[in-house]
Amino acid sequence: MGQSQVLVKLDLFRLAFYLSKKMGARYIRIRDLAEMLGVSTRSAGKLLARMEEYGLARRYSNTVYEVLLIHDDIRGVV
Repeated sequence: MGQSQVLVKLDLFRLAFYLSKKMGARYIRIRDLAEMLGVSTRSAGKLLARMEEYGLARRYSNTVYEVLLIHDDIRGVV
């Protein structure tokens, strides 16, 4: 049986908000994000790298990112 692929759109601002405000996460391991989202560690690493490009996270080590706190009013996230 072959592998199936699914394309999913994810709002990185909402993810950052969820991690920082709802979960209280200051740091997140790539593998923990992968487990939470049900994706590979490679995909989770790419998401965190993209979050870093937008200023939503900062690489802390090879496997850990710091989630930067964002304001509640960013993009109308409540």
